[in-house]
Amino acid sequence: MDLALGSNPMQNKSTGTELATTQTGSSSPYRRNAQVSFQADLRLVSWADPLIDQIGYDPRSNYVEHFWLPVLGPSSIWLLRRAGFLLEMYPGGIEIPATFLASSLGLGDAKGTNSLLLKTLQRCVDFEVARQTNEGTFAFRRKLAPLTVRQLSRLPKALADSHPTLSHSGTEELDKERKRAYQLARTLFDLGEGRSEIELQLCKWNFDPNIAAHAVSLIIGSSGS
Repeated sequence: MDLALGSNPMQNKSTGTELATTQTGSSSPYRRNAQVSFQADLRLVSWADPLIDQIGYDPRSNYVEHFWLPVLGPSSIWLLRRAGFLLEMYPGGIEIPATFLASSLGLGDAKGTNSLLLKTLQRCVDFEVARQTNEGTFAFRRKLAPLTVRQLSRLPKALADSHPTLSHSGTEELDKERKRAYQLARTLFDLGEGRSEIELQLCKWNFDPNIAAHAVSLIIGSSGS
């Protein structure tokens, strides 16, 4: 399966030779979870958490960029963002070659105990933004929780001081985005466009697919059609 060439990413694959397993030992001040490992293909699925999904922040949000980035590091953030994008397209999960995922994120070769992809997956698991459910399958959170007091204390003072303002403004920005999507969707609906056409147009206007779908659902539901 070659995801880049548009073949079916959900097709079943036979297990291949194991590429990597993390070595024990870590200097991280956070808890070291079980060693992660994977084979030639990785399967990405969603980690459902009703509370975090309600109060948390999308990995592609300004909040995560400002506050989680210095905690997790750029490789982990990019992996979380990529997983979020893929799981929006394939909510039931997606199977992807480890080598393709690593190279598409600029992480080099996926093979070996020192591969950057392996270390990035391990870091995501250690910080509990992902977990390995079985060999080669990783569940990723769709939302990241607000930083803890301990995590905030490790940020540069100027960044930590801005946390109350930026965390609140992130919510306001999301509300404005939803309202704008609803208004545009209503206009398209009044012009006679159907559900799929409205969602497609909103996505072309760079609205998040979830926001687009929610806006259309509100309109279709309220119209009684």
